[in-house]
Amino acid sequence: MQVYKIVKVWRIISYVLAPIAMIPFGFLLLIPIMPDVDINLEVYYWFLMPLSVTMLFVINVAFVNTIIGKFVVDKNKIYTTGLFNNKQIYFNDIKGYRITEHFTFIESISYKTRIKLSNYYENRNEIQDWLIWNYKNLNELELIQEKQEILSKQDLGWTIEERESNFLKYKRLAKILNWSGSIIAMGTILLLKKSDYIILLCIIYPIFCLLAILFSKGLLTIDERKDAIYPSVFWAFFAPTSVVFLRALMYFKVYNYENVWLLTSVIAFSFFFILIINNRVFVFNKFEKPFTIIIFSIFIVFGYSFGTVINLNCTLDDSKPMKFKTIVLDKRITKGKSTNYYLRLSPWNNQKESKEENINETDYKLIKKGDTITINFYEGKLNIPWYEME
Repeated sequence: MQVYKIVKVWRIISYVLAPIAMIPFGFLLLIPIMPDVDINLEVYYWFLMPLSVTMLFVINVAFVNTIIGKFVVDKNKIYTTGLFNNKQIYFNDIKGYRITEHFTFIESISYKTRIKLSNYYENRNEIQDWLIWNYKNLNELELIQEKQEILSKQDLGWTIEERESNFLKYKRLAKILNWSGSIIAMGTILLLKKSDYIILLCIIYPIFCLLAILFSKGLLTIDERKDAIYPSVFWAFFAPTSVVFLRALMYFKVYNYENVWLLTSVIAFSFFFILIINNRVFVFNKFEKPFTIIIFSIFIVFGYSFGTVINLNCTLDDSKPMKFKTIVLDKRITKGKSTNYYLRLSPWNNQKESKEENINETDYKLIKKGDTITINFYEGKLNIPWYEME
């Protein structure tokens, strides 16, 4: 029997890093009961609280498994022990292995179990050598199968040469889409100060890429793996979506989020549904790499949908603003990884309590305690009220 544990130095490091990693998420979780911290409760309950609870749970599970986790090669089976990680596979049920940059996966023939080993286990090379000598490399087999699958697609051409030619065309198209998406994202960032409407490029471009996937005969994917045979348009989605999401989050001040979530959910569901039924990566087989699914469901699909709703609502809004007067009651600065500037404003538009507003450094220096500020309040193109300070 051979027993392997996480190397001692990483167990020691985890004692230090785990508490540090939990601090920001613990802070986010406790924001509503902290004095002098103002936050939109809808954003907190719908996004920040679930994120904090999930991350605290993940960090704690990872910490416990780093300390007590074991991988054992027994007489006729292999197994792992740990928190939510007690799995075993008999030798005659091992289908093969996959070795990635950070993990080693061992899969069963019956598809019931997969053992995932961090590359921080003691004597990692010894484990991998044992697998290489005794079992198949499933990544290599899948690459061969994927290539054969592509060359057998009759809708790509009548001959193998024609199919290879069409495959290379889609591979070039994927590169063009990825580079174009990145260029559009960078160009939008540089030109936003000159025109708010430039953000529409980042909203429209992912739709164009989605259409490219729909009409690619199953060749274009959103698989971020470097060794994937199928051409990926991951960055064509990721880059513009990042700009759309971050601009919505940081630039516009939404007064009421009530009408945001339904529209966001409809767009996200439609977007995600199309990707699922038209993209190989979203075929939920037993051992599909989960990173793409997670990042698209949490960030790209939600981020794009949320960002699109907010940007369209505010950028296309042509309503005449209602003007409210408010008084600066206090000022404060917070410092950490970044410096933030806040003004505490007196209640306006039937608000019951004073609230803090985050502003830029230039305005913070110009505005003094006791000053009167004008708030421009807009109805929103999609009936989502928002405002800005003059």
